[in-house]
Amino acid sequence: RAIEKHDPSMAEKVANASGTRKYLDKIRKVKPAPGTPREKKECDMTPDGKKALFAQVVREGRALARVCKEEHIQDDSCEEALALLIEILESIAKGDDDNITPTPPKQRECKVESVHDLDARYAKKTPETGYVGYKAHMAMSAESRFITHTETTPMDVGDPTMAPVVVDGVLSHGLDFSKAIGDTQYGSGKFRRFALGRGVRVSAPLFPKAQSASWIKEGFIYDPEAQTMTCPAGKTTTSKWYSADGEVMVYKFSRKMCRHCPRAKDCIGAKGYMSASVSVYHEELEAAAAYSETEAFRLDKSIRARIEAKFAEAKRFHGMARAIYRGLQKVDLQVRLTAIALNIKRIFTLLQEPKASALAEPEAA
Repeated sequence: RAIEKHDPSMAEKVANASGTRKYLDKIRKVKPAPGTPREKKECDMTPDGKKALFAQVVREGRALARVCKEEHIQDDSCEEALALLIEILESIAKGDDDNITPTPPKQRECKVESVHDLDARYAKKTPETGYVGYKAHMAMSAESRFITHTETTPMDVGDPTMAPVVVDGVLSHGLDFSKAIGDTQYGSGKFRRFALGRGVRVSAPLFPKAQSASWIKEGFIYDPEAQTMTCPAGKTTTSKWYSADGEVMVYKFSRKMCRHCPRAKDCIGAKGYMSASVSVYHEELEAAAAYSETEAFRLDKSIRARIEAKFAEAKRFHGMARAIYRGLQKVDLQVRLTAIALNIKRIFTLLQEPKASALAEPEAA
């Protein structure tokens, strides 16, 4: 497309030399010759058919890149398009043209999902459904129901990453609040400690990973002050290491320490030692687990439903279900303008209420 815009005759030459004429015909909207079979849609293909199509497209892309390099096209847009093509090809596939295999998505360095929007990213919302686009992160006052802060990111940037940014964003507007109510994605020990440092208590279900990391094996006693772990037999160890992400401490009981213990056969496995792990955010997670059993936490869950209603309003009546622009900056503008519109509507609603109160302290993010 870039070459066609720069020099149609060069596009003709490159397409013929690389065997990619069909793509140029599509750009030029050339009607296929009578009797030409229609291309099968990818959704109707078998797994083997999809693999064959992937290999074919990669071979055609590589051929196009080789021809473009040989022609030395002197145009900035063509050079940028060629660089992007090469980056995508090197990221999504490996092997020579006779043995092309796809690179697993998590191992791909290039995350570009669309050449029309280089900022958009793919992420799964559930194991069955995924989207290409952007994600809006919003904070809302639970009392007044005003949106107090917004952040827009590519779809693959999750809530745990943006939670601290959103909290700091609300505080930067001069809005003090003492509690942040969120869903499970806001329930990690790391975010809880961060929020406490800002004077904010997090009310959210325990993040699954944090929940498992907060458990200590039955009978073991962890001393956070002495940084020790004691086993049911009374043996205490200070030997430990940290997990790859630095969020879990693993305490080791050596074979020598357990040699004369009657429990040794049950404790020591093939690895030759006993271990017990605990989260570095153990205190925050223990407090969160205790709070989750209270009536106050159940009330917080009912309050949190208000932000879901606000999201539904934004999607149903203000076009937030789809990005109407391309590029992160423009989509961020869409999110901000939508939040402004929602807040203006809320102002008129409060003015019409007989007992409309002044803006209250925001209680939820």
